Amino acid sequence: MIADITRGKNARDLLTYFYGPGLANEHTDPHLVASWNRAAPDPGRSADPQGARDQLLAALGLGDGHAGDGTSVRQVWHCRIYTAPEDRLLTDADWSAIARRLARATGIAPEDDGGCRWVAIRHADDHIHLLATTVRGDSRLAGHHDHRLIAEEELTAIEREYGLRQVSRHEPTTAPRPTRAEDEGGRPRPNPWHQATAAIERIPTLLDRDEEVAAEVHLAAFGEALAALPALSPPDLGPQLQLAALTFERVARVRSRIRGDHPDARALRNAVRAMRREPVQGYGAALAMLLDSAVLVVVAAIRWHRIRRHDQQVISARKALTHLRAGYDLAAAKPLADLSLHLPATATPPRYAQLVHEAVPDHAQQILNDPAWGAMFAVLAEAEAGGHQPARLLRQAVHHRNLDDARSPAHVLTWRIHRLAQRPAPSARALAARDRRRPC
Repeated sequence: MIADITRGKNARDLLTYFYGPGLANEHTDPHLVASWNRAAPDPGRSADPQGARDQLLAALGLGDGHAGDGTSVRQVWHCRIYTAPEDRLLTDADWSAIARRLARATGIAPEDDGGCRWVAIRHADDHIHLLATTVRGDSRLAGHHDHRLIAEEELTAIEREYGLRQVSRHEPTTAPRPTRAEDEGGRPRPNPWHQATAAIERIPTLLDRDEEVAAEVHLAAFGEALAALPALSPPDLGPQLQLAALTFERVARVRSRIRGDHPDARALRNAVRAMRREPVQGYGAALAMLLDSAVLVVVAAIRWHRIRRHDQQVISARKALTHLRAGYDLAAAKPLADLSLHLPATATPPRYAQLVHEAVPDHAQQILNDPAWGAMFAVLAEAEAGGHQPARLLRQAVHHRNLDDARSPAHVLTWRIHRLAQRPAPSARALAARDRRRPC
């Protein structure tokens, strides 16, 4: 068991990352497993995640950069605790107890009543994040909060008690511990096109929030992604994408002279940089699914500017949408046809049609009548043949995408399911653990 202890300056960004889908959709069911008062707001279990996150920041005393008594808090304490790949799956109760022990041992939450406020968040099977203030309730700085040696001594005891792999510590001849990428070994390297798509498809939700600066930051990052696409796409697709990027420039222009930042915007820019090293070959699914997500961003941008009566931006966004849809239609035709050819012989259309009715009743008939239903049916069947549960994939796809703005919900769901199915199917033990963590 390893504990990485660091300091941060922006608790809001950290919480956004903890409760978000991750850079490659690797986060599953983010939720609180422990807190300083056992009653902290949990964005992962709230009907209003954004509101709950703001309440949590305020409760921690980090919402405005000050502790609860007004003392300046320019840094927060962050500890990531994770198990070895071969360790057994720990329950939420296990992680809660471990978090409390680490918080107490490091001086974050000692036995007295004046400890720091802290939370422990789990968004994966193998680790938690412990986030805390650096100022105690009695206004004094926390003692020993950055003593890694103390944390490691406590982890050694925890490993023995929980039957986990014993990690060698303190010996000068010990080899450097493996990085997380090395620990993950047989896992495939994330596809940057998929990473960019995941970042893009979160933008419409962000635009619907009343956070103007954040919205402009995301529109700017999206505009940069559009500008990069013509050079990374087949030559005959370039003109439409070039026109889409040029007309979207006015839509994406940030009024502030200083370009803002946000974890999702950074993720998109990083993914685009990686995409430049891995351009698509011909008309592939990766390009089509990214353009499909991009279309919904432009639709959301039109709505966002129209509400604010930015008439010129609305006009520009509508022009960009026309070119982008034309580009998508060209890019999607061949990969959709190819997907339809991969239909397993054992697939039964009525069963999958019933799953669609259950998962997305408002759009079910439109999906089943769409020419793209064949491709969607095929990706569901292929995912099931690979060990995935089609009903679960459908629920995930519907949860992550807004279908009301889509010309074709079948196209939207096809690409979302296709991307989700590229990830290894979760084991029965992992699925059972997720189900146990969900509230009744």
